Amino acid sequence: MARGNSNRINLRTNPYGSFDQNLFNAIKRLVYKILKNEDLLAGEWRFGEVESVVNDTRLMVKVNGFDPAIEIPCNPDATFNVGDRVFVHYVNRNPSDRFVPYRCG
Repeated sequence: MARGNSNRINLRTNPYGSFDQNLFNAIKRLVYKILKNEDLLAGEWRFGEVESVVNDTRLMVKVNGFDPAIEIPCNPDATFNVGDRVFVHYVNRNPSDRFVPYRCG
């Protein structure tokens, strides 16, 4: 490309260049939907929200925002509060064996 070409992509200011942001978002949503439908996002980590604190080692958590909340063991060295977003670990990818190690962010 010539130096004066206005179509030149500047990765420092726009990582997508002149690529249409709406098209990019549509492609991203489509890829996510396909991965989800093929169960390829089913790794060993989920997101949850603390509905209540049972005690220092157990929480009631809504996993991925679904009702009802389920009782899950948690890290006793961490402090959890109602409404906290947490990581839920499926130990050995087993959805029956869950653990909350810490809060998100």
